[in-house]
Amino acid sequence: MSLSGWAKDQIEARSQHHRLVCVHDPYELLDPCDLPALRDSLRSKGRDLLTVRNALQLREGLEDREPASAKLVVPDQSYTLRDPHLLPKDAQPTDLVSLRAPDWKPLVSQEAFFTPTVREFLCHLTGDQHWPVEVSIYPYEKLARDDPHRFVQAFDTFRRTGRALCTGDLVVVGASAYFGVDLFDISQPLPALELAFHRPESWLNLEDLFNSSEIDLIRQRLQSIPQPIGDLFGQSAENARMALVALLILRQHFEEPGRHLPILSPSLAGYQDCSIGLCLEAPSWFLDHEVPRFEKLLTKAFRDHLHGTLELGDEQKARGFVQRERFSDALRGLAPFAIPRSTRRTRRTETRDEFSFGAIGSGVPGDKTPFGRIGGFHQEVRCTPALDPAPRFVAWEDHGRVRCRGFLSGRSSGWASEQLDARCRGPREAVLGNREGVRGSLGPRGTGVSRHDQRGRHSAE
Repeated sequence: MSLSGWAKDQIEARSQHHRLVCVHDPYELLDPCDLPALRDSLRSKGRDLLTVRNALQLREGLEDREPASAKLVVPDQSYTLRDPHLLPKDAQPTDLVSLRAPDWKPLVSQEAFFTPTVREFLCHLTGDQHWPVEVSIYPYEKLARDDPHRFVQAFDTFRRTGRALCTGDLVVVGASAYFGVDLFDISQPLPALELAFHRPESWLNLEDLFNSSEIDLIRQRLQSIPQPIGDLFGQSAENARMALVALLILRQHFEEPGRHLPILSPSLAGYQDCSIGLCLEAPSWFLDHEVPRFEKLLTKAFRDHLHGTLELGDEQKARGFVQRERFSDALRGLAPFAIPRSTRRTRRTETRDEFSFGAIGSGVPGDKTPFGRIGGFHQEVRCTPALDPAPRFVAWEDHGRVRCRGFLSGRSSGWASEQLDARCRGPREAVLGNREGVRGSLGPRGTGVSRHDQRGRHSAE
């Protein structure tokens, strides 16, 4: 349930029992998008809705109505401070006054006055009446309005500590709701690493919600977390960052990865007693930014250390090492002959696929234009053998298959199909056809004969 939806339900419930309902909503918790639905609902019950933001709108709306008989709901969304010297962001709901209407408000029963607050909404949402009154003021009311369930989750985590809520704790609750990370229980390394180094805009925008002293409280709370996570937010952040990444990668192969950190770099020796859980998957930012930083630390001495410790000279153990290593290509390179062909992560520009358009085109005599992709889909290829006018056909790749269609020269189509058949094999097939649409699939590589030709020299013509 949204905060505005809750306020709307509360207003409708009061309108069923009272002729006049006054709603003081200075924080505009009742969203303008919900006003048309509220107006239709009240109209079906014989009541009008009058939403006002200043005294003039209120007087104009009440002018033609009779106080003794009107059935009216008035949401007052004006923002007026009782003390004009009080800062708006420091004002609590009790510091705000509603518009005056001395000829109407005495006729409103006490139960028909309603002031929606974030605290009342959170009490209704959770069933807990112990929410502090501070949640109704900025920035907590904004955070609770933006994502109430995230705010409730952060507060529930704090309550499990059994401590009495203080100002610093409420700041951390608000920061948890803002970041979307439970700062009271940030024990997972990847969310902590992302928060520390890969969300600079979030830290910058945090200044719009909290002042500098409150942000210092947030950082102090994060620094109190045990190593290496707590150090990510302190003065040795970069060192802790490298240690944490190394622990995550080495944990794939060792139960106690910290023992190997001093060998990787003497500066990481302070984290050799840290333990960490096994991580089987990592987000793209970790692979693209953190793993390359780790790989720059890999000296020959450390590579030799891993090779000897893990006994990568043994084929079976090397194969197991490659299967476990999910993050670093440099580490997988310690056992290159154990890397399955299907799992080698190489750049396309550095390899030559025997089934690529370029490889196929290079085997066609007289080919002036190599096979390739135009617009990511297909390319028309023109071949110029000496015995015939240039045949034309279209080749493209379809779900891992090379397909060819549209021979325009009968005398050359058999030659061209043999050349294409000789270069393609395995699961990839080509669909060969002339203007009559005869279709054939490729024969074994090197035979120059399609499967249709093998079954009886079926001609593409």
